[in-house]
Amino acid sequence: MKCQKKILLISSVLITLIGLFIFIWFCVRGFFYEQFIIPTGIISLEKSSQFGDFIGGCCGALFALVGVLLLFETLRLQRTEISESRYVFKLQQFDNMFFNLLTLYNSIISSMQGKSFFTQKQQSIYQNFNQDGGRKIAKNAYLSFYAENEPNIAQYFRVLYQIFSLISHSKLNEEDKVRYAKIARAQLSKDEIFFLYYNANTIYGNKFRRYINEFNITKHLSILDKLEFKKYCVSLTNIENHLLHVAFFEIRKGIKECIKQNKEWYKTFLQGAIAIKCNKIDSFNIKFIVIRTLKEIPDDVQQGLGFNEFTPEQLSSLFYDFLVDVFLYSNFFLLNDKNTIITSRMTREATKITITYEVKNAKTNIRIV
Repeated sequence: MKCQKKILLISSVLITLIGLFIFIWFCVRGFFYEQFIIPTGIISLEKSSQFGDFIGGCCGALFALVGVLLLFETLRLQRTEISESRYVFKLQQFDNMFFNLLTLYNSIISSMQGKSFFTQKQQSIYQNFNQDGGRKIAKNAYLSFYAENEPNIAQYFRVLYQIFSLISHSKLNEEDKVRYAKIARAQLSKDEIFFLYYNANTIYGNKFRRYINEFNITKHLSILDKLEFKKYCVSLTNIENHLLHVAFFEIRKGIKECIKQNKEWYKTFLQGAIAIKCNKIDSFNIKFIVIRTLKEIPDDVQQGLGFNEFTPEQLSSLFYDFLVDVFLYSNFFLLNDKNTIITSRMTREATKITITYEVKNAKTNIRIV
């Protein structure tokens, strides 16, 4: 649209200049050469009429064309202004509904004794969860929580669902949709996102899954905060747990970058003691490599701190569970279905251990939100 406007304005200026040039050129010829423009003498009506006919037919047509072009631009600007006015009105209507739902959301939170309700419940579930339990046991732990708190929690999730459904189905542009989604997502605490994730893994939240993927609502949920990853956290300090969360968040972004931009992603942690590499083989095949060297780690290193607490076998299992979560469970099988297969193999050398993972799907493209 901006390019068309620029071309239209440049064309109008050029045509106007051409018309002025023709007019001036004939005036100069009439005064100096043809001599039908004589300010102090008798004017030749015949030559003057011919001159006027030419100027009117040629320059007049050019100036009329400029008028048509500028009229077209004026009408286009009017249409744009009308369209923008309608959009502003539509945005105001949406704004009222959106913030009314946020007010309702906050009133429900208040009736549940605030966000501390979720913090206390999350800590209780996490502490009582068997560290050897898998996803099925984690799901059952959430279902027990839901059964005990259904009156409040069911209404809470319904309102959250309506907020993101309203954004998704609105006629706003993508930029405004993302802006409102970020406002809504900013209302959620880490513990709320924890329960939202597990709710979406049950029949109670299956309709919510598409909005979680669309707006990446659970992007800031640490993978180590999930119940099924508790077995990896028991030997970690709080700072190690946090630094591993940062590392996995960066690795996830790297995988997404590798898939979208079709280029290799490479990152090292613990000053090269841990190296991560991701390659997109084709649309259906991703290769993910973890290299653990025997390099001594300095005491002042922080980035990736915590990886050094795992044996090679634990590290292999941790990254396998991480990839399964990233490509399958975090997307609720909506992006990469159950046909996606993740395999791993470990090779040992004198100075390093290499763990290679392959993510394959013969039916759909490998994707990640």
